[in-house]
Amino acid sequence: MTRLADLQAAFQGGVTADADAAVLPLINGSARESAQNLFRVYRYAYAARLVEVLQANFEQTWALLGDEGFDAAARGYIAAAPSRHRNARWFGDGFADFLYQYHADMPAVGDVARLDWAIATAFDAADAEIVAVDAMAMIHPQQWPGLTFRLHPSVQSIAVTTAAAQAYEALDGGQPPGDLTSGEPHRVLVWRDGTTVRYRPLPSEEAAGLAAVSAGEPFAPVCEAVAEIVGQEAGGLRAAEMLRFWLESDMITTLDVEKFTRTCVRSGIQPNIFPPSAG
Repeated sequence: MTRLADLQAAFQGGVTADADAAVLPLINGSARESAQNLFRVYRYAYAARLVEVLQANFEQTWALLGDEGFDAAARGYIAAAPSRHRNARWFGDGFADFLYQYHADMPAVGDVARLDWAIATAFDAADAEIVAVDAMAMIHPQQWPGLTFRLHPSVQSIAVTTAAAQAYEALDGGQPPGDLTSGEPHRVLVWRDGTTVRYRPLPSEEAAGLAAVSAGEPFAPVCEAVAEIVGQEAGGLRAAEMLRFWLESDMITTLDVEKFTRTCVRSGIQPNIFPPSAG
C-alpha cells in the first residue's frame, strides 16, 4: 500500500468509524486548538452533510420524526452503516431497514421511510420507451395469453404494514399523519408517470398480478394469479382492467411478441379488451 493510500485509509477511518488514533499524529495542532479538536470539526461537518443528504431523500420521514428525532436517527444510521458509496445520493439505501430496528415500536416510521426512498429512486430511474394503449389493439385475441410485458424501471411494489401511503400524503400536505398503528400487510405501488412520481396502495390481486409480470410471466399466468384472489370468473376481466391502467399510467415499456407462438394457452382466458378498430 502506498503512503498516500495509508493516509487516505487512516483519514477515512477517523471520519467514518470514529477511529482517530491513526490519523491524529498526522495532524498539526496549534496553540489555540489541539489536533483532536481540529479533526472533530471535520468529522462533525462530514456527519452533518450526510444528515442533510438523508433529509433531502426522506422528507416525510423527517416531517414524521421532527428535527431532533430525525437527527438522532440519522446519526445512529451513520454510525451503524458508514457510507460505502462514491455518490452520497445512495447513502440512504439502508435507512428504512435501520429505522425498523431503531423505532421497533413504530413500524410506520420504517414504512414511511421505505416509501420516501421508493419515490426518490423512482424519480431517478432510467427513461424507457412506453407502450401506448392504442398499440394493443393490433394484437389478436388469441395472442394475448402468451404476451409478456416489461415494467418501466421506476415501477416498485413495496411491502408495508401500516397506512404509509395515507400518512405520506398527509405529511406532504403539512397535516398530521393519522393512524399509524399496524394493520394488514399490503403493498404500495410507486411509479413515475411522465415526470411525476405517483403512489397508491395496491389491492391484493393487483399486487399478485404485478409480481407475475415482474417475474416475466405471460399474460395467462398473470390472469391466473389474479383469479386465485378474485375468483376464476372475474380473474380475466380484473387483470384486463389492471393492464389498461398500467398502460395508461406509462408503466409498461416493452412486450415480447416472440412468445406469441411459443406459449400454450393454459387457462382458456381470452381477455379481448383491446379489440381492433372496426373498419
